[in-house]
Order: sequence, then structure tokens, then C-alpha cells
Amino acid sequence: MKRLEMDNVVEDKEVPSSSTAEASATASPGTDDLDPVHLEAQGPGSLERERARQQEGGVWVIHPLSPFRRYYTLFMMVITLENLVSLPVEMMMPSHDGNSIHMGFSLFCDTMFLVDVALNFRMGIMSKDREVVILDLHTIKKTYLKTWFIPDLLSAFPIDMILMIAEILAAVCRTLLKKVPMFKAQGANFINAVLPKLVFEVFQEGDIIFREKAPGDRMFFISEGNVGIEMDGVQRELFDGDYFGEVGLLKHGMRAATARALTICRVFSLSADSLHQILHSFPHVKQQIQETAVRRGRNN
Repeated sequence: MKRLEMDNVVEDKEVPSSSTAEASATASPGTDDLDPVHLEAQGPGSLERERARQQEGGVWVIHPLSPFRRYYTLFMMVITLENLVSLPVEMMMPSHDGNSIHMGFSLFCDTMFLVDVALNFRMGIMSKDREVVILDLHTIKKTYLKTWFIPDLLSAFPIDMILMIAEILAAVCRTLLKKVPMFKAQGANFINAVLPKLVFEVFQEGDIIFREKAPGDRMFFISEGNVGIEMDGVQRELFDGDYFGEVGLLKHGMRAATARALTICRVFSLSADSLHQILHSFPHVKQQIQETAVRRGRNN
């Protein structure tokens, strides 16, 4: 769970004396609006001395008794609770409605959690007996690193964004696969078995993807870009969402054409070894795919 506030406990040997604390040069949000009840309880003039202590220097430290600290803690508590509720629900019942809004909010929350980690290096803390306000940056840093830094950093890791990106990539690949006749009629189990075997590749303009008479070791699905298929002096152009190389993939034969990237191309490839490994688990699919590949080979 995301920690809402850094632990205020430090070792006795790290707590500076009152005279040392008062000599610290610090500045902070809310210097004119500290908690008078807490400070005046420490003795007459405590509030004025604390204000003066903050305004002496130029080091930006957030005072633990400032309104900014209270409102910031409340704000972080709200977005943390929202994530604790929404993330499990989204994982169990994914919805495509309002995905852009949810993605935007998740990105905002992940950014705020990373900002929180940075701000905690400048969050003033209280001594163990809660009598001394510690604004010394070295003590704050040392205490944070020894207590909540690692849990905070792990909790700030954008797991939901990674899951969302993975879901988007899976949807793109699933759409590409469904455009291939030999995959189009197959069930979700087979498609889901193929998805992890796809390899993302990038080709620069003019790159040869494969040459005629080269071994047909994999097929390609165009995510973005244009590919030219050259055969018998004739070039056929393929675009986003098209596929090529499937005949040689299944027959383990030689390429009948040369494929060249006409623009920067981002493609997914499926190797022959991966496909045949999958087909061992789906023997009823193998015959259908072979028949489709033979028909496409005749058409080409």
C-alpha cells in the first residue's frame, strides 16, 4: 500500500539539539501559517522562533506542521485509496469504455507517486518524542532512505500502465492475426497461444526483409509501414494490417519473392518453429492451416 506520510521516528543519535535545530537555515511552504496550537504548547514565543528559523536560509524544506503538508497528505491519501479500489476492479472486469480517461488518470497518479518520492527528501520530520522539528536535509535524507524509500519506490512503479500497454499490444496483435485467413477461423485459445510467440521487429526504408530463394523461416504482420513484394519483375505493395511470408513458413520451402521495406516498417514476426510448437497442442488446427496455405500458394 502506498505510504501516506514518512515515518516521523528517527534514532536518538540523529536528533539535533534545540539549539542546533534553531540554527538550521531553512525555508518552507506555509512559513506564516504554521500550527500555533502545537508550537505554543512548547513554550511562549515558540511560534515566532519557528517562523524566524524557517526564514533565515534558502533551503526549501516542507515543514511538517504547515497547511501545505496537511493538504498534500490528504490529497495523496485520496488518490491512493482510489487506486486501491479501481486497479483490482479494472483487472478483474476490464472495460473498453472510457479507457482514455482511465489511462490519463492512471498516468497522473503514477506521476504523483514518483513526485512524492522526490518530495519526501524535503519533507521535514518530527523527533521521536515529537518535541523537535527536524529540518536538516542530511538527517531527513538519511532517515527516509533507512525507512520508507524502498517501499515508496516500489509502490510508485506504474504496474497499471504496464498492464494497460500490454493489453493494447495484445489487442493490436490479435487484430493482425484475425486478418490472416489461416488464423481467422481459429478460436480464442489458439490465438492466445500465438500472441506470446510474436516478435516485434523494425526495418528501415530500403531494408531487405527477405530475399527470393531464401529459407522461409517466419511470416510477418505489418503493424505500421509499407512493404514491397517483388516477384518476376512485378512489385506488389502491402500496407498496415497486411501480412506476408506465410506459405514458406508452413512448407519450410524457399521464398518465392523478395520483400523490401518501402518505408520505416514496424512488424511482428512468427517463426516456423514457434508455429509448429503451437500446432502440436492444437492438432485439429494443423490440417486447416495447411489447406489454407496451399490455396494461398496457388493464388500467388
